[in-house]
Amino acid sequence: MNRFINAIGFQIGWFVCIASVRYDQEILALFFCGVLVGLHLFYSKVPLIDFKLSLIALVLGVVVDSSLQYFSVISFYGWGLGPLSPFWLWMVWVM
Repeated sequence: MNRFINAIGFQIGWFVCIASVRYDQEILALFFCGVLVGLHLFYSKVPLIDFKLSLIALVLGVVVDSSLQYFSVISFYGWGLGPLSPFWLWMVWVM
């Protein structure tokens, strides 16, 4: 996939995730970003490798962001599982 289009898609997805917290529309943001990720994987030349990299980024991101939140370095808002970082932030790492 064209790197420029991919970068623009990430920036739009990131902004949608941030704005969704402000306007309580996280489900729509997760759906929108999921569509972006799906489109990327559909047009990717190596979708399995991209999928595996996304999973690695997701695990790394959840560990890092949840640790930062747990130790009160930063507070995230939004839906999450207990002490873990919110779902919208997970989607940013996947993107």
